[in-house]
Amino acid sequence: MSRALSLAALTVLEAGPVETIRIAAATGYSHVGLRPVAATPTEKHWPMLRDKALAADISAALAVENIGVLDVEILRLTPQIDWDEVQATVDFAQSLGAARVLVADNDPDAIRSRESLARMGAIAAPAGVTMALEFMPWTHAPNLIAARDRVQGLEGVTMLVDAFHLVRSGGKVEDIAQGDPLISYLQLCDIAGPIPSMDAILQEARADRLFPGEGEVDLVTLLRRLPDLPISLEVPADRLRLAGVSAQKRAALAIAATRRVLEQADG
Repeated sequence: MSRALSLAALTVLEAGPVETIRIAAATGYSHVGLRPVAATPTEKHWPMLRDKALAADISAALAVENIGVLDVEILRLTPQIDWDEVQATVDFAQSLGAARVLVADNDPDAIRSRESLARMGAIAAPAGVTMALEFMPWTHAPNLIAARDRVQGLEGVTMLVDAFHLVRSGGKVEDIAQGDPLISYLQLCDIAGPIPSMDAILQEARADRLFPGEGEVDLVTLLRRLPDLPISLEVPADRLRLAGVSAQKRAALAIAATRRVLEQADG
């Protein structure tokens, strides 16, 4: 299988976008994920949508390092959406050649949520960008079934599967249909143990994942069911970061582990 391998922003969140690009190039990735819209109010953030000099530095680093942008994150479906921010995020993605913008569902009204997602898709499609809905257990698209219901039949909209969220939402790899056309890419990591409390799931998701092959998820079967899809390596590991393991070393560990799993899947 020949796949794009992308270094997700969350894996090396302490690094700025330019440093992330350089780390990706140094450790063998083909792409990066960028986070111009913060996922939480407390995380370190770089204002890529507003800082034109930073945006220019990002474009230059991508060209020098020969790295692509797999996805841009994160837009949220909410009761009141900043549509100017949606347009700015799509424009940013288009300017960097990123084909996907990651979306989370935080709207309790399922009908309104789907209508908003359709509007996002309509904004993105002319730019050659796809909205990719990510299901997460604590959102209003908490699992694979809910995500499929949201995106089915919408222009310019797909979904992505994060191995972490698949398992922590109570799903199984066997729930993924072979070659499902609604799934446009994967986020890969590993996890072990029974499903904990929601607070513990949030902590795991943001700071304590395992490298592919270290846990209990049947990643080999997942990769075989979705052959050739791009892979974003989203493996935050604060246990290593706090122990002094650098962002570049963690990125290298993540891609090495992923390549071992891919070799098994190829076999």
